[in-house]
Amino acid sequence: MAATNLETQLDHAIWRRFDTKMTYGMPDDSSRRLYISKLVGAFEQESRLEDYICERLAGCSTLHK
Repeated sequence: MAATNLETQLDHAIWRRFDTKMTYGMPDDSSRRLYISKLVGAFEQESRLEDYICERLAGCSTLHK
């Protein structure tokens, strides 16, 4: 198993050693909102919390660690 974000910089021979290649894209707005709502839940006193967090995570490639 291997992971990289430097796919184009690796020697092409490396890809012959793996049977499966998986590609992940950037999460879209609806994916971020779903993830945030599961983590944060409903905070009635913070009506724009989900919007705020979603905006901050825009451009992040990973939502969980």
